[in-house]
Amino acid sequence: MKAWASLFPASKWEKREGSWECTDVWAGPAYEQGAFSEHMLARYKDRLRSASWRLLQSPFPLQDSFVVHFASFAKINIASYMASIEATT
Repeated sequence: MKAWASLFPASKWEKREGSWECTDVWAGPAYEQGAFSEHMLARYKDRLRSASWRLLQSPFPLQDSFVVHFASFAKINIASYMASIEATT
């Protein structure tokens, strides 16, 4: 994780109005997926397995999701999602 995190160039990232913005190519090597694909994938391919995108990126709670990812458009769902979790606990 440290090696991966070290790949994000601080000069390309800026926090504006509470959100982080990158000035590099969208999803390129300055972003988490691009950095992983370009620098880490070949190095760790023997330790990785493929999984459904829903495992970590689902914007909605689905049966096969482990993490619900509240990316930009989905942030509005956080309050109702948290309320539904609290109602079931």
